[in-house]
Amino acid sequence: MQRGLVEEIAAEAEAALLQAEQQLIEAEEVHEFGALNTLLCMIVLALSFLLAYLIKKHRIIYLPESAAIILLGILVGLLASLFHPSKAELELLTFQPEVFYFGLLPPIIFNAGYTCRRKHFFQNIVAITLYESSSSAK
Repeated sequence: MQRGLVEEIAAEAEAALLQAEQQLIEAEEVHEFGALNTLLCMIVLALSFLLAYLIKKHRIIYLPESAAIILLGILVGLLASLFHPSKAELELLTFQPEVFYFGLLPPIIFNAGYTCRRKHFFQNIVAITLYESSSSAK
C-alpha cells in the first residue's frame, strides 16, 4: 500500500516537472520572439535615420524622406513575409489603424502645422476651418 502511494506521488511529481519544463520552454520562445522583433524594430529605425541622413546629405530632391521610409517599410515587410513567417510575426507586421491614428498621425499633423509658414496658413484658413469643424462635429 505504501509502495503504491510512493509511486503515485512520484508520478505526480514527474508530471508536474514535465509541465514546468514545458512552461519554461514556452516562456523562452515568447522571450526570443519579443527580443527578435525588438531587434528588427531597432534596425528599421536605424535604417530610417540613415536613409533620411543620406537623402539630406546628397540633396536628393526627387525622393522625399517619408517616401523613402515607406519604401523601406515595404521592403522589410516583404523580406519578413518571405523568411519563415509565423502567424504571430505576420500579426505583428500587419497594419493596425489604431496605432496609425493615435500614435503616428498626431505628430505628423503637429509637425505640418508647426513648420507651416504663416502666409500659407492664412491663405488656406477657410479650408483648414472647414476640415476642423467637420471633424469636430463627429
